[in-house]
Amino acid sequence: MAHLSKDVISKRNPDQNICNTAIQSGLIVLLAFVVYFPILKSDFVSIDDPVLITKNPILRTAEGLKAIWLDPRSQPLYCPIVSTAFWIQYHLWGLQPAGYHITNILFHAASAIVLLLILMRLSVPGAWLASLIFLIHPLQVESVAWVAELKNILSGFFSLISVWIFFRFNPPDEKQSEPGSHIFYAIALFLFFCALLSKPTASTVAPALLLVYWWKRGRIIPQDILYIAPMFILGVMMGLLAIWIESSLNIMEGLNAGNQGSNNISIIERVLIAGHAIWFYVSKIFWPVHLTCFYSRWKINPTALSQYFYPITAIIVIVSLWLRRNKIGRGPITAVLIFAGVLAPFLGFIDYSTMWYSFATDHFQYMACIGLIVLASASGVELFGKFGQNLERIGQTSATLVILSLSLLSFKQGNFYKHSENLLINNIKISPDSPVAQANIGLSYYQKGQLDKAISYYREAIRLWPGYGEAQNNLGIALMTEGKLEDAAPYFYESLKTNPKKAMVHFNLGYTLAQMGKLDDALVEFNAGLALEPQSAEARYNLGNVYLLKGNLDAAIQQYMEALRIKPNYAYASESLSYALAKKNEIQRSQ
Repeated sequence: MAHLSKDVISKRNPDQNICNTAIQSGLIVLLAFVVYFPILKSDFVSIDDPVLITKNPILRTAEGLKAIWLDPRSQPLYCPIVSTAFWIQYHLWGLQPAGYHITNILFHAASAIVLLLILMRLSVPGAWLASLIFLIHPLQVESVAWVAELKNILSGFFSLISVWIFFRFNPPDEKQSEPGSHIFYAIALFLFFCALLSKPTASTVAPALLLVYWWKRGRIIPQDILYIAPMFILGVMMGLLAIWIESSLNIMEGLNAGNQGSNNISIIERVLIAGHAIWFYVSKIFWPVHLTCFYSRWKINPTALSQYFYPITAIIVIVSLWLRRNKIGRGPITAVLIFAGVLAPFLGFIDYSTMWYSFATDHFQYMACIGLIVLASASGVELFGKFGQNLERIGQTSATLVILSLSLLSFKQGNFYKHSENLLINNIKISPDSPVAQANIGLSYYQKGQLDKAISYYREAIRLWPGYGEAQNNLGIALMTEGKLEDAAPYFYESLKTNPKKAMVHFNLGYTLAQMGKLDDALVEFNAGLALEPQSAEARYNLGNVYLLKGNLDAAIQQYMEALRIKPNYAYASESLSYALAKKNEIQRSQ
């Protein structure tokens, strides 16, 4: 294990610093592959990975690459750099998951290296220790192992490297130095924009930068604000774009449905959520056990005085650190404010897409955890360094044990990602009342053809959350597959109550009603779905079949032709069109 001490840049021997940094960078990459080795043998995660990668047609063609950049609504989130990375990887190694996992590990290791450079540039004690903890902390496993979370890793990488280069332009020294070359400034802004194009929440980098300048100098000067202002503007623009895309794609509809909705969450309740979330995230940093993808959504009760403990104590800590900044330094309050600030988009004050199933998710603090990790590492190194070499050696041993313990925990956590089913079963053990975990393991069993198990898990998910539209739709599909049409239809209707703008649910209901012989009702559903998604060749084909059953040959022919226009090689539509045309000719001859 490398020597863990105060990692402050030595100005007397720059060549040695470069050599040390190169060795440390190599060790970071090596440790990353050792700790995350189980992930290399993992499959894609059945949540999000199919939508973004394995079943995403946009990755297959050059036209898809064009849509990634020019059509913001072509993907659930406008993260064109991440989608482009998936596009490139698909053309390099197809759907072999190992290549995608290696990419995630390499970029995560690169982020740890850049973090080390930043902390050394800021003369932070324990920079090497903090970078290693950031690299191997069990909280990071979710972002590294889940291929879809490349958006988290790329956003973090571009954010950190933009900050490092920004410091080359505007040094954060206690005495203001002259700005460096404006080329550095342009590069920093470009890389920050890349971070936003990877994940819009990178906008929190701008206020974090201001806090760093205040920490180093004790003040923020107008020049700092002027230089950082473009980052604020870009962040707001990308945030508004993300909100517009989510609104236009109805991503937030599920959030406002049923008893899990957010429209009825009051300001007081949001404060309680934020307070609880902050302490939840803190606890997972310092006691990273029982980690999982989908935590149970805790109950919020404004009449329970005990729930006010979370926000009140959080405020007390922040106020206390602020009042004692002259005695203990500005570092602690800066680290805590950066931690809370980077988490701010996910604390419940504004709605976010995963809020409908949980108020906390590990990968949300991929970058936020840096604040508390750096604070803990620097404090530990400073504390042990004050009492002589003997205690300093104890501190180094303690730091080594921390790294080893966290590495083992992360290695163990990585094993859960080998198969989605194992991941979800473990999730249910940790959070048995998480409806999304129940529904996703139901989907896993459905894909294996184990319908009874799938139906059981779907029913449990709906019991936990009666307004869970996606689970209702999936349960309807499973029942329909079993031939239980009368049982399936009500679940499609319930799903549409949650979100009437889901075209696929209309199509599923239409198909079920047609199978039941309710052709007029089926026509209503297919037309409602096509009004939302007119380019569905399958829906056009099925609508044509309904018209054919009703004896309306002209309408059937029109729908088959439209299906073939959308999907020229659609064999079923071609056969049905030929049959309908022949039937029409036969009728005309008989007349």
